[in-house]
Amino acid sequence: TGAPRNSGINNWEMYKKHIDGDADVFQRFDRIRDTALKIDEALTANAFDQVGAIFAEEWASRRELVPTITTPFIDELIEIAKRHGGEAAKVCGAGGGGCVAFYCQPGRKADVEAALNQAGGQVINYRIAREGLRVGKDKVFTTKSTKSTKGTKGTKRIVFRFMPFVIFVVNCLA
Repeated sequence: TGAPRNSGINNWEMYKKHIDGDADVFQRFDRIRDTALKIDEALTANAFDQVGAIFAEEWASRRELVPTITTPFIDELIEIAKRHGGEAAKVCGAGGGGCVAFYCQPGRKADVEAALNQAGGQVINYRIAREGLRVGKDKVFTTKSTKSTKGTKGTKRIVFRFMPFVIFVVNCLA
């Protein structure tokens, strides 16, 4: 977008409402958590045909939680992507500019990338990590490396897993 942004403002508004006990904020956090669980289930089951809808559901919940997470340029890029084979998109981080992740229909990634580049987006190259974040049944994160830190009792382990699917990120800042 080229516009300066302060992610702290978006984050603070959300946290303040949470601290104040806003029931709508709690409900939206619950929906975001639920979509994270649903996408984990879909990816674990290799149900990639479900991922786009879940991705879109998460984005809708985030927009309701913090309307300033998006910008007119981001909304324009999302609409352009949808016209060229994008199924869903969501802002990375606190939003207000920065990066957007897109989930595409099979075989349409190049079409979406070209359309976004033509519209002024900058596609960021990436690689899919065959092993990434893994959430166990107890939802406790541990590290794969058992590297101990001086003064720390015991060691922690984090196991990462990432299921491959068609997603890429576009930098929305000029």
